Amino acid sequence: MEKALLYVLLFFGALFSVYSLYWGGILVTGGYVLRKENNVENPSNLSYENLPKISVLIPVRNEAKLIGRLLNALNKVNYPEEKLEIIFVEDGSTDGTYELLLKCKERDRRIKVIHLEENNKGKPKALNEGLKHATGELIALLDADCIPEPDIFLKAANEYRRGKKILVGYFKVVNKKESLIAKLAVFEEISWRLMGLGRMKLGLNVPISGSFSFIDRKLLLKAKGWNACLAEDVELGARLLKMGYKGYFLNGFVWLEVPGKIPILLKQRIRWYRGYMETAIKHIDLLWKVKKKLALDFLLLLTTPFFAALTLFSYVLYALSFHYLTGLLLVLFIAGFIGANLLGLIALNVGLMLIAGSETHELMRVSPLVYLYTLILAISSLIACLQMVLKKKPVWVKTEKSGWIDSDRMVLSKLLR
Repeated sequence: MEKALLYVLLFFGALFSVYSLYWGGILVTGGYVLRKENNVENPSNLSYENLPKISVLIPVRNEAKLIGRLLNALNKVNYPEEKLEIIFVEDGSTDGTYELLLKCKERDRRIKVIHLEENNKGKPKALNEGLKHATGELIALLDADCIPEPDIFLKAANEYRRGKKILVGYFKVVNKKESLIAKLAVFEEISWRLMGLGRMKLGLNVPISGSFSFIDRKLLLKAKGWNACLAEDVELGARLLKMGYKGYFLNGFVWLEVPGKIPILLKQRIRWYRGYMETAIKHIDLLWKVKKKLALDFLLLLTTPFFAALTLFSYVLYALSFHYLTGLLLVLFIAGFIGANLLGLIALNVGLMLIAGSETHELMRVSPLVYLYTLILAISSLIACLQMVLKKKPVWVKTEKSGWIDSDRMVLSKLLR
């Protein structure tokens, strides 16, 4: 029994080490690009010549408290008004969202409002309906809680003119002061940006996000839009990858609201992670239809929840191993476990300091609690895995938003006045 447990622990240790090294390599590469090569934040190099028309698709349901701030931000984007159309697809709101949108439409000729007759059909249905009414060359995907930076459309248009059909930006957390959970989500904010930069440098696919992506309209029509599933964005990305189109990192961002409460975070991630794993199973043929490097990377991304769930199982095994260890071996085992976590924490803080500088000093004080955040994500992954095994009927659940904005965001205050 002791020998078998030892072999199992060694297997898990090797598996997680290889997995961590892979993602660590992408993050380090992204950090290098951010510190050494990334200088496209300055809009002075952006061209205003031959700009494409952009259709912004925004699916909404019970978003009355967010519509105003989104439109204020869209009114301040650095893009010709005649080349921007804003398409809201309203899906069964009960808080006056539809009526508010009709009033906004009267004041802004760029706005189109589509009302779904069959209420609450989910985001994929809403996006497909919006796509039918879009006339732009380039489709921008935004959620109602997003606040785009002023130059994001101009940046996307310039990259699109260089032949990039799929562009994926990054996000900044708008409500980090709402709660500790929201503050810890900033670690994901930083990781997403570094992952995108690292993937760009390594020639990998950048996965589509439903909140800050741009896709060629003809390409979307060719792919027949979005399929009804729990993770419609990455599922679309899998099909586009099979068609020979990968996502490219766009150095533009939106502010968005992350879950400020644990129950909301759990619901969101259970849906996401189940959607990821179902997409991996559905599109396993990526392995023989796409370049191996792109296929393996994408499938590894989609199966991240499975590996996260395995970490919980490994903790149980480590706890069981205490029964078979005594004396010096037990001391060494505990010291090694604690030491590894301390080294990881030190590496996290050093990385934050090197990558983002003084902006992360506040984060460094709460960085030990990142283990709490990852534990919540691991629990979400485990529940998602169990739902799949038990064949529980998938349900698309909307992530509730509070409308919180940190009061000290000066750039935001200018955008939203």
